[in-house]
Amino acid sequence: MVGAHGLTPLTFAMVGLVFALYVNGANLLGWFPVKEGFVLTGKTVAVAGSLMGAITLLFDAIWFVSGSPFGTTGAAASAQLVFGAIAGMYGLLWLAAGVAQLRGWDLRPVGQMCVACIVFQVFEIAVIATWTPFTNNLLGIEIALVLFLPVLVGFYLVTHGRTGPHWVGWACMAAAVGSFWLAFAPTGIATWLPLS
Repeated sequence: MVGAHGLTPLTFAMVGLVFALYVNGANLLGWFPVKEGFVLTGKTVAVAGSLMGAITLLFDAIWFVSGSPFGTTGAAASAQLVFGAIAGMYGLLWLAAGVAQLRGWDLRPVGQMCVACIVFQVFEIAVIATWTPFTNNLLGIEIALVLFLPVLVGFYLVTHGRTGPHWVGWACMAAAVGSFWLAFAPTGIATWLPLS
């Protein structure tokens, strides 16, 4: 199935990812100040952000592999596996972050997961760059994937006390914009975008 109806789970996943990136970014930027007297903000960030992203991305990963939206042979199957791997990787990362935030656990192991994600992400970007024809749509996907790299580097650095949270928060916001684009452009919802 093509267009908006065929890729509806992708839109669903990107909405959850936008929530995860935006809420965590806002938290890193200090938009939920401690002086307001609220406690356990990290647990709310876990549920309203990280776990929302995890649930939707893991659903998307399963859908890409089991639903075969692009077809079951050749390049279509390879594309689904790459996109399923990306969604699964981020779904598991956000699941780990969400559970650690909810439980108040040490986030350094999640930061270490980000290092592995960087390796996967660079490989996935390189694989997509070889696809032909390389359309404007694929270029937009590549740009969105590149926007996630500073988030991964930043999460590693901030969880290990090697940087402050503000620039990481802004990196999350930039990646949220890329995810917002992914929710509407490749799915065919925004048919007015020049994607061919």
